[in-house]
Amino acid sequence: MFPKNKLFLLILAITGILIFFVFRKKDKDMAAVPTLASQTFSTGKGWGYRIFAGDTTLLIQQDVIPGIPGDSGFNSETKAAATAEFVISKIKKGHFPPTVSHRELDSLGVL
Repeated sequence: MFPKNKLFLLILAITGILIFFVFRKKDKDMAAVPTLASQTFSTGKGWGYRIFAGDTTLLIQQDVIPGIPGDSGFNSETKAAATAEFVISKIKKGHFPPTVSHRELDSLGVL
């Protein structure tokens, strides 16, 4: 039978090792996430945006304002860029595919 202080030290050591491996795995998982970048572009009906994973992989191309009926693009490049950055933040939080509601667009000042 282990004395109480040796049992405590054993439990403490095992806990420390487990914590080390959990944080190490989290760091590896974060390193595997590609960098997300946005690019705005002009369409015949306004502005749109593209979101890339890494340097070249096209993840999303949004030619029209999402969540709004019709086929109108954003009326300014700034509004398209703001929405793209909002979508990137949703992807980073684990929302995929990211959806954008009318209320969210309104709070971004897009509408």
